[in-house]
Amino acid sequence: MKRIRLLGLVVAVFLLNLTCCPAETPAVPRKITVLLADWGSAAPEEIFRELKAQGIEPAWCSTLAGITPEYLRQFNVVVVPTVIGDAGIAAGVDLKKTAGLFRAYAEEGGGLLIFKDLYAARGISFWQELLAPVGAEILVEQIAESDPANLWQTRIAGPFSWTDILEKHPATEGVEGLAYPLARYEPGEPGAITFKTDPNWKVLIRTRPTAASFLPDPAANDYKKVTGPGTYSSSVPLLAVREYGKGRIALWPWLPAFTL
Repeated sequence: MKRIRLLGLVVAVFLLNLTCCPAETPAVPRKITVLLADWGSAAPEEIFRELKAQGIEPAWCSTLAGITPEYLRQFNVVVVPTVIGDAGIAAGVDLKKTAGLFRAYAEEGGGLLIFKDLYAARGISFWQELLAPVGAEILVEQIAESDPANLWQTRIAGPFSWTDILEKHPATEGVEGLAYPLARYEPGEPGAITFKTDPNWKVLIRTRPTAASFLPDPAANDYKKVTGPGTYSSSVPLLAVREYGKGRIALWPWLPAFTL
């Protein structure tokens, strides 16, 4: 599927740009590889083919159970979707301890890339444990676009919006713009959501000024129906990064539709 293929490209863009700075030498030599964590049991072969074509060797883990510092040190980048928190809860994992392992991994020089799955509320306790100590908070606020000229619908999905408001950074090199979903997957589950961060973070991608964030109606499946204004009345953050020790953390709390 096109979305799966392009997710592989997105991850590839971040792979080397999220690792430690060239001047820093990791204590343990690392393979050029990425860890994809998910709740399913099967590896995403289409994503893996895309990554391997770009010289990236991917690995796969479907649970937080058994995660150790030694295991994480194998990888240049760890990609953590929101739902992994639910997998940890189901396995009886100590989420506070495990979140600390991920932060320590980044502090030592690793790259941590954080996504959300299609359900905004899933794994929220893991989000809080992982992000609060690094000065970030996920906001379950949907994004709405007020300019009809910046909306479009495909034959099978939509609506989508588009932004070309990007900061120059190694992680955005070669990216001209970003399309993001506005529609809800299910009642109360917005498409793209946003976040707030402390000054240690740098926002790399924002919506155009005509977009804003709103509180979604938890019972409605209409992306236009809201219960109140959100945190941002304009230029909503979509992607942010921060240096953390010798490594970096990137916060992208929704699955991008595609990049160009």
